Amino acid sequence: MKHRLHYKEEIANELLDNYIKLTGFDLHSRQRRPEDAYIRCLFYKILKDLNDMNDRMIAEFLGAKGRKTNRVSVYQALTKVETYYT
Repeated sequence: MKHRLHYKEEIANELLDNYIKLTGFDLHSRQRRPEDAYIRCLFYKILKDLNDMNDRMIAEFLGAKGRKTNRVSVYQALTKVETYYT
């Protein structure tokens, strides 16, 4: 039997709401400008660290919110966190 990890959706929603208020993050933006990529990546990192979400969970959460994204995109963004910090 497969065990599927679950995240706390209430916390993810709260993190999203707070992140939008603080940064002006547009969840539905499809822009590929570096600034937009940095902001998206930082949000993925927050979900990962503060809500114990992996790339699949983040992609599913965003999909439920209407942003179509795949787990590979989330994974790639998370590998660039250190670069974006600098």
